Amino acid sequence: MRNVLIAGECLDEAFFDLKSGLAGAALLKWSNYSIRVAVILAPERIGSGRFSEFVMETNRGNQFRVFSEKESAVKWLAG
Repeated sequence: MRNVLIAGECLDEAFFDLKSGLAGAALLKWSNYSIRVAVILAPERIGSGRFSEFVMETNRGNQFRVFSEKESAVKWLAG
């Protein structure tokens, strides 16, 4: 399995707008290629609403997770 660490500021604004479909398409592609992805986002960037719900749901899985600090993300990817 491959691992990728992404800084949240590298993601396009459309990724955070679930109506755009970009986040879902990206997660599907990463899953198809067995790529585990950790994204580092400031808690205020996660916010509330639909994207916050998306983060809570994906953080239950083992394919894609959002972290507020790099150390936690690296530890998850290494584990």
